[in-house]
Amino acid sequence: MTHSHPLDLAVVAEGLRQDRFPYVGVIGSATKRARFVSQLRTAGFAEARVAKLVCPIGAPGIAGKEPPVIAAAVAAHLLMARSAS
Repeated sequence: MTHSHPLDLAVVAEGLRQDRFPYVGVIGSATKRARFVSQLRTAGFAEARVAKLVCPIGAPGIAGKEPPVIAAAVAAHLLMARSAS
């Protein structure tokens, strides 16, 4: 989202706090996800809300860090989520 992990965490926390979305997705690594999950739990978020964090977002199996690749992977992920509901 941004180049600031604290700002990213604040945005994620607010998205989860709102409880309006089926999930909150973030571009990042499994390490970033683990860090965010730990921090969200420490902040008192219920496990059900923490479970709504999807990081890294994007369709599985699409590799690459270039912006067009990330955009395509996220678009595919959103289309797959929409089809599943």
